[in-house]
Amino acid sequence: MMDQIERLIDQLTVDQYAQKLDLFNGSSIGQHVRHIHDFYATVTHASQKDILDYSKRERNTTIEESSNFALSCLCTLRDQLEDCDEDKTIDVIADFTVNDHDQVIVKSTLGRELVYAYDHAIHHLAIIKMGIRHHFPGCNIDEDLGVAASTLRHREQA
Repeated sequence: MMDQIERLIDQLTVDQYAQKLDLFNGSSIGQHVRHIHDFYATVTHASQKDILDYSKRERNTTIEESSNFALSCLCTLRDQLEDCDEDKTIDVIADFTVNDHDQVIVKSTLGRELVYAYDHAIHHLAIIKMGIRHHFPGCNIDEDLGVAASTLRHREQA
């Protein structure tokens, strides 16, 4: 996953990475990359705290604006992910409403939440691919970007 994101960022100019796109309602590719980073980073932080709250993500906007900084953060994140004990039990705060009093705590594991972060990243990479094809058609991007492994296997069998 991180390799795909790094290859994607390498294909874009700094301006393309940070440009606000109409197709994204004014968001940028960098904002989507930051969002992916945030979900993974939240899981790695939970490995130290025993509690995970996706609504309390860091949201480091420098990742949105600087592709070089994003690459550095992704490299650091990759190292942190390797140290995660996937069997570790954590509490996940499920945040379904705007009212903080209606939060629910669900038992999970770091491994399960890493699977969620991966699936979530696939979704955002698919969105990014659409944005690149629409706004930057000259970019050479991986056809498999934003496609789940199960879909790739299904395509091979068809």
